[in-house]
Amino acid sequence: MQKKILVLAVTAVLAAPAAFADTANVTVYGAVDLAIDMVSNGDTTSANAAAVTAGCPTLGGACSGISNAQVSSQVSKVGLKGAGDMGDGLSAIWQIEQQIDVDNSGATGAKNTFATRNTYAGLKSDSAGTVLLGRYDTPYKTATRKLDVFGDQLADNRSLMGGGTTATGAGYHDARPTDVMAYISPKIADSTTVAVAYVAGAESATNSTQVKGDAWSMAGMYEAGPLYAALGYQVFNFGSTGTGQLAGTRDTQTTAWKLGGGYKMDALQLNAVYEKTSDNLTASTKADKYGRSTWYLAAKYSLGNDAVKVAYTSTGKQAGAAAGTDTSARQLSLGYDRNINKSTTLYVLYTKLTNAADAAYTLTTAGSTAGGVVLLGNGADPSAMSLGVKYAF
Repeated sequence: MQKKILVLAVTAVLAAPAAFADTANVTVYGAVDLAIDMVSNGDTTSANAAAVTAGCPTLGGACSGISNAQVSSQVSKVGLKGAGDMGDGLSAIWQIEQQIDVDNSGATGAKNTFATRNTYAGLKSDSAGTVLLGRYDTPYKTATRKLDVFGDQLADNRSLMGGGTTATGAGYHDARPTDVMAYISPKIADSTTVAVAYVAGAESATNSTQVKGDAWSMAGMYEAGPLYAALGYQVFNFGSTGTGQLAGTRDTQTTAWKLGGGYKMDALQLNAVYEKTSDNLTASTKADKYGRSTWYLAAKYSLGNDAVKVAYTSTGKQAGAAAGTDTSARQLSLGYDRNINKSTTLYVLYTKLTNAADAAYTLTTAGSTAGGVVLLGNGADPSAMSLGVKYAF
């Protein structure tokens, strides 16, 4: 027995250097971002059932909203990533990333299932580029996310951008799908990157009569000195119900393209994005139903450890809106950041979304677990103020 114990001990000692060598190639990273949010779901004069459900006494009359305080986890996350050198400038790479609902980790619907953010394995070549397989943000999404000065907070521009519709969900084109095959080029002329991704659908298809859904996404990004520019295009082709991811109404699709750019002049950063979406989701005619144009403008002025931010987003009338109706909306956001050190930021922001009479957009919780805002009905004007702290590691 003593000999067996001695053999195990010697084996463990000899194996230890190899184990430590493996873990040395693993990077642990993440962020904890919590805020106190004071949110209001706004008033409405809409004559619809949603207003009655919310407690309004009659249809067609004015209905006052409610304000409340929320403790909200924004994008708090933890991840592991690593790379293994294969020689000749080639590496095997991997990443596992998970969002953590710090304020309600045990609640129903909390985003604590393992590996729900960018999670993949792939190969990276210094000269040929990177190939990834797994769950990953589409190139269309990543092309302009860095231009949102309130990204992953209640003032995130995905309240109105990203092509969300009542048929496909808020911010549908700003997607992080599963079953992604992606290619990202190396820097071309030290300034340009090209990315292409294919999203496989129909993993649950069982027979040849079912239409398979899939998606294509592509983007080009240019960055040189103070200038950044990006162009993206994406199409989602929907398959038959029951075929898995990208299933819905067969032979329908939604497409989007966008152009974005940013320019930095000393302490001042100016950003702009234009997005155009379209679809063929009108049941009888296959006409464009939810397509629209959206603009985003933002500025950030940094002075030492402080930064002041302002952003404005405006989306137009949906293509299939009935004559005489107005489904447009706009959002205005103001904010202040205080960088305590390299890892810690204190912030305060205010945002207000103003819906036209027939629109019902709400403040996004894109990527976050903020308590959110439930509208009373069309024409409501939700708003929020956040006071938060973010620690990145």
